[in-house]
Amino acid sequence: MIAHTEEKIGLRTGPIERDFSFSLISENITTPVSHEPLVAVYPSEEQYTYDLFVHVYVPTGVTPTWFGQFDQVGIDTTPAGDIQVRYLYIQCDELFGDSYSLWASHIHYTIDINEAQAIRVLFDVGDPRSTRGTVTTVSNTRMPM
Repeated sequence: MIAHTEEKIGLRTGPIERDFSFSLISENITTPVSHEPLVAVYPSEEQYTYDLFVHVYVPTGVTPTWFGQFDQVGIDTTPAGDIQVRYLYIQCDELFGDSYSLWASHIHYTIDINEAQAIRVLFDVGDPRSTRGTVTTVSNTRMPM
């Protein structure tokens, strides 16, 4: 995690959503790869800017709705300790069906001074007992010399 101050990046009150897109990739898939969101996040060429990619399988005929509070950072407890998390929710009526559609989203965003260690993507089907999700974190790795 890179520590930075308001002077280095300018005064920002929350992430700036620069680009958001989602699209239907394929329909009538009989066996989905996963019933969980498939998530990847990469740093962009711009400083403090990231590209978040999310793919989800939902029953054919169901159109998911994407929403999130990227300007808020919550705390999740993990076996490794507490981490700061941003949330993205995918709202849909059903999670299981006879055939599935694959939806993809791309969010290009810039963070503020409140960096989070992870992004949690959750399904919101109106029943907290069946909410599912996955956590993706960003880390910089270097090859050993």
